[in-house]
Formats: sequence, C-alpha cells, structure tokens
Amino acid sequence: MKIIHVIKSLNIGGAENFVVQLANQQILSNSVFIIVLGDTNSKNNFVKSIHTSVQLIQLNWKNKYSIKQVFELNRLIGEIQPEIIHIHLSLAFIYGYLISYIKPKIKYVHTIHSNIIKWKYRLSLINRFRYINNRILHICIAPSIYDETKKYFPKLKLAMVRNGIKRCIPQREQGEIKEFWDRFSLDSETGIHFLSIGTVCDSKNYKLLSLGFDKIGKQYPQASCTHIGAVSDQNLMTELKNINTSNLIFTGYYKDASDFLSSADALVISSIREGMPIVALEAMSMGVPIITTPAGGMVDVVVDNYNGFITKDFEVDSLAKAIVKYIKLPDHKKQELSNNAKESFEKYYEISSVEKMYKYQYVI
Repeated sequence: MKIIHVIKSLNIGGAENFVVQLANQQILSNSVFIIVLGDTNSKNNFVKSIHTSVQLIQLNWKNKYSIKQVFELNRLIGEIQPEIIHIHLSLAFIYGYLISYIKPKIKYVHTIHSNIIKWKYRLSLINRFRYINNRILHICIAPSIYDETKKYFPKLKLAMVRNGIKRCIPQREQGEIKEFWDRFSLDSETGIHFLSIGTVCDSKNYKLLSLGFDKIGKQYPQASCTHIGAVSDQNLMTELKNINTSNLIFTGYYKDASDFLSSADALVISSIREGMPIVALEAMSMGVPIITTPAGGMVDVVVDNYNGFITKDFEVDSLAKAIVKYIKLPDHKKQELSNNAKESFEKYYEISSVEKMYKYQYVI
C-alpha cells in the first residue's frame, strides 16, 4: 500500500514528531512518503529521525495559499498514486480537502492533533458542504476530544485513535543527564525534581506553573521545577521572570529534551489547551508520573491517583495541592505511580498498536 503524509513542516512539535513516528512504523509493511509543504527549520527538526526507507519530499512553498500550489500538489499525488493520504495541521488540511474533490477515490485521513476549540471553525465550514464532500475521515487523538467533536459534528466521518510513540530511550549518556540536573536543580542529590517541557506560549499556561511553584516553595524548599523549551512569546517570558519564582528554573531550548525525564520525579503540565502532548507519552514510557491540569486529552492520558494527578480546575491552589499530594506520598506509592504510568503507555500508546488502529480505519 502507498501512503502519503502531508504536513506544513517537520519543525520540532508534537504533531510533527507523531507524523515521523507513524511513518516509520508504517514503512515496515508499506511504501510511505512524507510531503512537507513549507520550510523546515534547518537546525531544529525531525528530518534526521525519518526512517531511511520513507521518501521525504520537501516542496518549500513560500506562499501560504495558492491555486498554483493546489495543482502542484495534485500533480505530485497523481505521480505517486497513493491509496491513503494522511493530512496533518491546518495548511495540509486545507490543501487536502481541495484535493479530495479532484481525487475522490483516495482515502483521506485527517488527524486532529488538538482539542475541538482550535478546529471548530474549519470543521463547521466543511460540515456545511458534507452533502457534496464528506470523504475525509477525521481522527480524534483522545476519547474526550472525540466525544466533544461528535457532539458538534455528528454527521462528519469521525473515529478515535489515540496518539502514540515508540518507547522513549534517552539519547544522552547518563553523565550528561546528571550534569544537566546538577546545573539546573536546586538540590540535585536529595531534592524532588519536577520537569516541565514545552514552548513558552499562552496555551501552556506557565504563569500558573510559576505561581504554583512559588506557593509550594515556601513550604517545601526541597521541591523545584525545571522548564525546558523555546520562547515564542517574549512578553510572557518577561512576565514569568518578573514573578521571580526561585524554585522554577527556565533553561531554554534543548534538543531531545525528553532525555531529562529519565531523572525526573514527575512531569508537570499546566496547559489551558492541549490535544495529547507527545511529552506526556514520552514521560509515561519511562515510568514518569504526570501532574496535569484537565486540559484536552490529558484527562484521558492521566488517571487520577493511578498514573498521576489531575487538578480539578486551572487555579493556582489546585495545581499546588496536586503537586504537594505527590510530594507527600511515601516512596512505595510513588513507585506504584511510576509502574502504572509505564503500564498505561504499553497498553494504549505504543506506536505499533496505534499504527494497527489506523490500518483498521482504512478498511472500514
């Protein structure tokens, strides 16, 4: 079977990571192509992670929307003659939807990588034209996202396939990982080390993280949180620095940041909006419990008191209480959370199982 994935770029991001991992799994029994529409950052990308048998086609489009580009993509798809086209994120979705009119015999699979709020407007538009074109199968990456999408758009073709990855194995040597924690934690030997990973932007809600750890630090000085991630909102970063939380340390961007999860006690996700972040799956694959707000698909990933803790809302007190709850656990209970996190990953999120679920959707 010939399968195409279409995406805007292969820059560092959860959806981009998932595309590469799914393509790498599909190539074991299919012919797989990744078509990248726009430019990819030359330094920070997933290109080198692509299996050597997956064919990468980079179009390097400079314009966002163009009729000429529709025909260019249509011609390329005609040359490849795929049975399945996967479309990911906004730009690929728009072009994929237009191509589905021209090439109606191909099966189109659109993975919704975030919650319904971000996609409500686009889906409402194609919902109006469903009598003319309802060919695209929309895959929701978590049960809660599927339920919400089904509520608003019951006539669209919908299915649920959980996000997935290959089990995460650190690429760095243990000495390099220890050196990182020695540098960026308040007490690398006996302290409690929380980790936060993600781009500094509005949706990640790091103001909540800062205020939460500011509150915790007064009572539990041995607990600190290290944040890894690039900054896309400098004004927000300035605001976070002004809060001046002494036990929250911002390191900036690190490649393969998930390596440092191997020595973290727990991952903290403070987001106001989420789909199913890859970092959460990376953490669980290493047996790292997750403390999270009830954002998007996180309510499906984390089972409260089983593989982590979910706050009841998005308030500072709720986040602080959930983190303190973890801090106060005896060691054997923390180990239970760790074991359960790993078990959850193996049961639901291992990429080979996810690929089988996509394959099942192809034939129904």
